[in-house]
Amino acid sequence: MTEEQITLLAQKYKAEVLDGLSNKRRKQGASAYLPKGMQREIASGGLPLSNEEILAKVIEINQARREELYKSIQFNDYGAVRAIAKKIYTEHNTSSTDNFDLLCEFLLKAELEISSVIMDRMQGNLDNSHDRVIERLSTPQVNKPSFKSIRLTELWEEYCKEKIDTGRWRSGTLIRYRAAFNTVIDIIGNKQLTDIDRTLARALKTSLESYPNKKEDKLAFKGKPFNPKMAQHKEFEPLSISSINYVTGLMSGMFKHAITENIGGITYNPFVQLQLKDRVDESLERAAYTTEDIKGLYLGLTKVVQGHPEKFWVPLIGLYTGARLEEVCQLKPEDIEEQDGIFYFSINHKPEARQTTKTERSRTCPVHADLIGLGFIQYVNKQKKAKSDRLFSRLTYNVKKERWNLKVGSWYNRTFEPKYISADEKKSFHSLRHTFVDWFKQNVSLTFTDRDILKSIVGHEGRDDKDAGGITFERYGKAYVIAKQYELLKKLDYGVDLALLKRICRPMNF
Repeated sequence: MTEEQITLLAQKYKAEVLDGLSNKRRKQGASAYLPKGMQREIASGGLPLSNEEILAKVIEINQARREELYKSIQFNDYGAVRAIAKKIYTEHNTSSTDNFDLLCEFLLKAELEISSVIMDRMQGNLDNSHDRVIERLSTPQVNKPSFKSIRLTELWEEYCKEKIDTGRWRSGTLIRYRAAFNTVIDIIGNKQLTDIDRTLARALKTSLESYPNKKEDKLAFKGKPFNPKMAQHKEFEPLSISSINYVTGLMSGMFKHAITENIGGITYNPFVQLQLKDRVDESLERAAYTTEDIKGLYLGLTKVVQGHPEKFWVPLIGLYTGARLEEVCQLKPEDIEEQDGIFYFSINHKPEARQTTKTERSRTCPVHADLIGLGFIQYVNKQKKAKSDRLFSRLTYNVKKERWNLKVGSWYNRTFEPKYISADEKKSFHSLRHTFVDWFKQNVSLTFTDRDILKSIVGHEGRDDKDAGGITFERYGKAYVIAKQYELLKKLDYGVDLALLKRICRPMNF
């Protein structure tokens, strides 16, 4: 949202609240301006107040309210309006949190004006910013600019250009999204943007549930336009829920872009909050490792042969950072840095350097003491001294799949894990990430701030929905964030003896 849009939304909110209060006052008098609990007590006779006492109470409450709002504005405390801001974003089909704090600030100011108008009303002063009836009635109507509608394929071309020019998409990403977009065209055709509403968006989602997976790879469906009856064919295999959400997510992103850039004459996003909820509990998709599994991991690492440091360090880094496999494999020696005596990983999103994160954001994570005790910093220094471009020199980049992790990922999931850890299909390298997060959930009484710190370490998007006042770590300096992360990370203890690993890894020069 632009600042102009946010200003208008805050003004609209103020007007709706004050008009609503005016309507309630016409029915029940000045008590409409009191908190709901007091209104119920007055109506039931439990709080007998005269009209004068009600007026005085309303003024007293709003005077105190104004003082609280002034402090909230001074200290950027948005707790009082955060829920309202989230509701406004949802109502206007805006999934991005861009300028969210600015909206909160404007809403605080709107609440301040609301309290001022209420106090004016209680004192008989209707010459205020809201109640000047003549001025409100004479406000000139703003004519909406006219737009030329465009078709989906035109928006797609514009959207792709913006993503590629800004480095947000690479060739592999483009291929996946083009396949998703072609699926949309196959189902609803090349529509004008202005012809696509919420009803059509929901119909698209429903049709995706009947769309054949890998449609063009199957003779029964290849080259044929989509028909819902395809779901009845014996060769039919449905799209996964994640694939359906991938398509609707693409459409939501395209429409958001069109709204932001004033393309095609659309003013709302019909694809917001259209994703399906996976039938499988997300926490059960990948199982965390047990203590016995971790012991097996350590035992297996003692069997890693000389000359394969990536097979030794990559699993351990995953276990002690919760980082994703690709995030570990793409590390460079200079990505391990030191700040105020704390060694830490810089997990970077730099597509131009073939480094990416799922959230498209760089982050930090301290190096755990166990990794340091095993000689990890010595290994890093060795790579720096050798002027190696990669932390793990044996890993090569697969240009087609745009990944560093293919070799070590295949080795870990197909060979190492089944042999030393577990043959459970729900366990894989990603279980290391689940293990890391789950350990804190099971062993630490996490405050809302702790949860934000944990999210900043593992790169989870968003904040805890229950949190109305925790810390958003993006606004703090790197040194502060790393220190807070380190305080939490020091608590991590898997309770497994590292003595055998220490004896093995040093002679192996890992």
